[in-house]
Amino acid sequence: MTEIPLVAIYMITYNHNDYIDQAIASVLNQKVSFPIQLFIGDDGSSDGTFERCQSWKDKFPEKITLLDGQTNQGVFQNANRVFEACVASGAKYTALLEGDDYWCSLDKLQRQIDILEGDDSAAGCYHNTSFLYQDGVLKPMKKTMQQIMNLGDVIAQYAPFHTSSFVFRNQHFCRPLWFQKIDSVDLAMYVWHAQFGRFRGIDEQWSVYRIHSTSLTAGEAHRNNFDDRRVLLHRLMQGKIQHNHWDKYGFLIQSHLAQAKGTWKLSLPKPLFFFVDDSRSLSWEWRYFRMRLDAEILNIHIDENADLCFQGKKVRLFQSFGFWNRWIWKRKIKNKMESFTPHIVFIELADYCKFKDFFGPMNIHVHLMFPMEKDQVDQEKKLYPNLQSLDWRLLGKEEQLQFEVNWSETNRN
Repeated sequence: MTEIPLVAIYMITYNHNDYIDQAIASVLNQKVSFPIQLFIGDDGSSDGTFERCQSWKDKFPEKITLLDGQTNQGVFQNANRVFEACVASGAKYTALLEGDDYWCSLDKLQRQIDILEGDDSAAGCYHNTSFLYQDGVLKPMKKTMQQIMNLGDVIAQYAPFHTSSFVFRNQHFCRPLWFQKIDSVDLAMYVWHAQFGRFRGIDEQWSVYRIHSTSLTAGEAHRNNFDDRRVLLHRLMQGKIQHNHWDKYGFLIQSHLAQAKGTWKLSLPKPLFFFVDDSRSLSWEWRYFRMRLDAEILNIHIDENADLCFQGKKVRLFQSFGFWNRWIWKRKIKNKMESFTPHIVFIELADYCKFKDFFGPMNIHVHLMFPMEKDQVDQEKKLYPNLQSLDWRLLGKEEQLQFEVNWSETNRN
């Protein structure tokens, strides 16, 4: 790679010997006015796919980066390393295309980047896609593709557009380790990026998605676990997005529960209370932190009237709020919280003080993501023996990543 690309193209492949040439050619044939770089991750193919990729790499060494494909790492790890290479390249954007699909428009990338470069409020760009069936029939994914999508539009039961059409800004990239538990990573990715701005769409079929017997979505494991994986996806995403979308996620969860076998329960981590006044005012630093945690997030706060709120809504157990009823209410809430999850995270001292004054002592693990003097920590441990304090903002990226990696092992027991 001789210069920093404006666009990095993400491509993963596994045993795509019959398709990979067309996929790569459709990228290299793009008519663009800016530098691009194709990053290919082969996952230990046994049918000669890697050798074909190597041949392309030899012909176009300055346009193709081929990651080692001698070992099979699995879809998630293979995808991770390609995404990381795309972001590390310094590219402003990443475009997606898997090794068994292809782009069918020579200027599709140029036109999408023109839109994004001309609209800073757009977080991503997509277009319509043709589905190619094994009998050779082509059908559009959508009869008419919506041309503007906001956050509420991409919180959906099924993908609103195909991954082969999507281009996003690398500055917003986030790919948590818990994504490996789900098989609809595209839905989670769309929702995450849509928080940063609207998506611009083009009602043109500029990519082709092959439907064949060896694709991941055609596999028996995908079909058998589809509803369970969707329940898991929506449960893990529900508390990590703005409060006003909680109910929509609840509807999606219910729509899959009837057909789910219940295996989603085996992968769902215990819930974690996240104390924050309003997720819409939460800084992006903390949104990234919350997104990356392998936990089902339940957002709570105490409002100006000293009422406990869950996902922005007041928690009310009694119609009458006399002193005695309020005391009983607090006791019941404390018991429920202690039985429901042993962990609560605070990112501001003022929030922690509110909680402490409201509830008093509780049998719960308290995680303070801000510094506190040792003497003060010792004092607070009289109320909460399982209290930890660390200065999150002073941790380096590697230390923050290690914290997230160790979360389930050290703090979720």
